[in-house]
Amino acid sequence: MAHLSENTAGILDVKSETGTYLLCSGTGVCRAAMEIAASFLAKGKKVFWVDGDNSFNPYILSATAKRMGINPHPLLRQIFVARAFTAHQLGAMVVRYLAPALARDPDALGIIYNPLSLCLDPDVSSHDARRVLQQITKVMKESQIQRCRLIVVCPDIERRTASKEGHVKAKEHLFNMLHAVCNRKLPD
Repeated sequence: MAHLSENTAGILDVKSETGTYLLCSGTGVCRAAMEIAASFLAKGKKVFWVDGDNSFNPYILSATAKRMGINPHPLLRQIFVARAFTAHQLGAMVVRYLAPALARDPDALGIIYNPLSLCLDPDVSSHDARRVLQQITKVMKESQIQRCRLIVVCPDIERRTASKEGHVKAKEHLFNMLHAVCNRKLPD
């Protein structure tokens, strides 16, 4: 595990501390999420990854594991990925798939990758976006009570979303909904 990026090495206490974490930064956030997942998987733990951005790439996880000196093949059998293509699918996957999986296996790690991407889709009303984020924050709160480990990853999506009036305020509001229920923001 000596080959972790400098950014990730300081936040791997996720392995030992339960709670809900918010991982957000610009560059390197996907790599950090993959490194956390790989280090968790290397300990024989399961990872449940709900992808709101269609960003999960098994080749990146494999390369991350190899860089960490870990054989990637057994790890890839222990990660469960669900990809949402709409905000409504994202909310349903978190409620119907992720929450029960973490309740059954509290030693597992849950990752919700970029929920804001789908909620900020121009075809999603602000009401629907808030409703989906409320579903997600409810699961986040429940995972804290059940002493599970959940990471919500919010990379900088400005470059991928259309810039229009009110967009920045909507993004801030939705981000603040997630931030309000997290035990800890990573990196601190």
